[in-house]
Amino acid sequence: MALMSSSTNHKATAAAAALGPGWEAEQWKVLESAVSTITEGGEIVGSREELYRRAEDLCVEGFGEALYERVARALYAGATAKARSVREKDEVLGSVAAAWQAHAAQTKAIRSIFRYLDRTSTGVVGLWEAGTAAFRAALEAEPGLEAGVIEALREACRPGRDDEAPGAARDACRMLSELGAYGDFEKLALRDFRDFYAAEGRRLGVDDPDAARNARKYVDATYERLRSAERAVDSFLDPGTRAPLVATLEEYLVAPHAARICRASYGALVDASDLDTLERLDALAGRVGASDAVREATRHYALERASRILLRAEGGDPRELLDLHARLSKLCVERLDGSSWAGAVLKDAFEEAVNDERVAASFAEALATAFGRIVADEKSIDSFMLLFGFTRSKDVFEAFYRRELATRLLERETSRLRKGSSHLEGERRVIKKLEAECGASYVSKIEGMCKDVDLAKTVASDYSKLEEKAPDLHPTVLTTGYWPAYPRTALVLPAELSKLKTHFQDFYASRFRGRRLAWHHDLERCVVRVFYEDARKELDASMAQTVVLLCFNRATYASLDDLRRATRLDADDLDRVLASLSTPKLRVLVQQDVDSIRANPAFSHKSYLVKLPNPRAPDKLANVDRAKVVDAVARDRQYSIDAAIVRVMKARKTLPHHQLVADLLARLKHPATPAEIKKRIESLIDREYIERDPHNSHSYTYLA
Repeated sequence: MALMSSSTNHKATAAAAALGPGWEAEQWKVLESAVSTITEGGEIVGSREELYRRAEDLCVEGFGEALYERVARALYAGATAKARSVREKDEVLGSVAAAWQAHAAQTKAIRSIFRYLDRTSTGVVGLWEAGTAAFRAALEAEPGLEAGVIEALREACRPGRDDEAPGAARDACRMLSELGAYGDFEKLALRDFRDFYAAEGRRLGVDDPDAARNARKYVDATYERLRSAERAVDSFLDPGTRAPLVATLEEYLVAPHAARICRASYGALVDASDLDTLERLDALAGRVGASDAVREATRHYALERASRILLRAEGGDPRELLDLHARLSKLCVERLDGSSWAGAVLKDAFEEAVNDERVAASFAEALATAFGRIVADEKSIDSFMLLFGFTRSKDVFEAFYRRELATRLLERETSRLRKGSSHLEGERRVIKKLEAECGASYVSKIEGMCKDVDLAKTVASDYSKLEEKAPDLHPTVLTTGYWPAYPRTALVLPAELSKLKTHFQDFYASRFRGRRLAWHHDLERCVVRVFYEDARKELDASMAQTVVLLCFNRATYASLDDLRRATRLDADDLDRVLASLSTPKLRVLVQQDVDSIRANPAFSHKSYLVKLPNPRAPDKLANVDRAKVVDAVARDRQYSIDAAIVRVMKARKTLPHHQLVADLLARLKHPATPAEIKKRIESLIDREYIERDPHNSHSYTYLA
């Protein structure tokens, strides 16, 4: 027990001499009786105020130290008696909790009598702290009692119990906390929870063939353990245990498994539309700093699904890609709290998918075709521009887009079945979007095609006003370089069509000096009036179909040899034309026998103006397929790399290889690899534009 100062002892001796012998003993005898009554659980007889005054007088007269020692010994004696009584009982938690509650109440009652002593004592702990220490010492003094209490409490609070912990456990935890012994129990309890969560994680983390089911099982169990931990703290554990208990759960149940299960089950959960489980799994990963696993799983899923769409059909369906992107964006923002990272992650995944060398060209073609279908829908244009931003092969897209645009423009300008004007407004909306993305030089050829169509209308209008009986000809003049390269056929025009051709050539030559026209008959359309006995029809036909039909003006029948001589078409082309004129639905011609074709006098159709099917597919019209377009772009890329190398070397004069490659990769607008650049460097060395430094083989010098 703590002692008071020596000066106080001298004061107490002097006071005892002044008050007479036996005064201090008499006062303590009364107080001791009251303390004994309290520690034994009885009721004090008499006035508490009188007891308070006696204790105060002792302190005032200098007997405070002795009084403190006597009260402390009384508290310890009471605590010892209670500890012994606990040891004799079977139910240790309830008994020790009840003993502590009784001792605490008694300590407070004693403290109220000796409050003056409690306030004036210096150099010692207060009576409440002394009572607490006495009970702690009494527990420790009884062999195995404190350890038994902690062990019984661990069993009562054992994680994974099906039943609730008894109320005695709550009281025992509070007792240990008030006694300052809770830390010993907490260490052991957290170890129990650690072992339990580790075992639970091993059980739940086992891979299940059904990834979605495995994830649901893990998420449900983990959240139940979180709720159970919260209940344990709210019910009986000390509030300070909440943070270390949750941290233990996260370390041993969440951290080792959440990221792996997320990666394994992300796709299955999205496909099963089990977004609630995915959202909760994302929250668990976020608790342990594993959000990167969710982002990586999102990227992997987007890449895998986008690649599947692209590989399922050549180039895939751009609308499917847009739907996938919109669905994943909504998922990330609304369910995975991905406002800050969804855009970058999805962009990275879709870029990798559409720029895969297996599908890059076919995707560029599919996207170019898709733009042709939505030129009238500005909202859709904005959506498809998202996909356009993903592709790095923008030069390949431009080549295919020009081919598709050429087909659309020419069909609208040459067909009598078109509705309204040339529909250039929608095309120009797309061009403005492309220009904003890639610059004016990127769309220069595309804009040139549209200007050609506008100019062609002016030329055709001026030509029709040339004379009162102007030939029924509507020419569209295309500028070489803007339009795709079209092959010229050996088709021979009959006299009446040749006359129209010559007439327009003379007009054009008189108006535009120095320009030369090259006629592309495969692109031409004609309206052919056909007179039947009972009706008259107009056929919207290609030039080759028209020339074949004109062969039946003067004869009902014609042999294949006659048709070949009249048209100069080769056998394959003539067969395609005849097949297009004798389809089951449009039997304009009928094959009489193996070598004879005749006009069908019984031809009928509900429409007056009938559009005949084109004898060649659009790809055949341009005589170019995807491989040739890609090859042409590859050649243009070579020229672009060559020009860039020359510009850089001309400006820098001498450069090491790595610096030259780095500068080129930064300048080039199309994808290129260091290996491709190295090939072009070797080509320029062979052509003596640059040379290797004779003193350093890894450096180049420009040759003026």
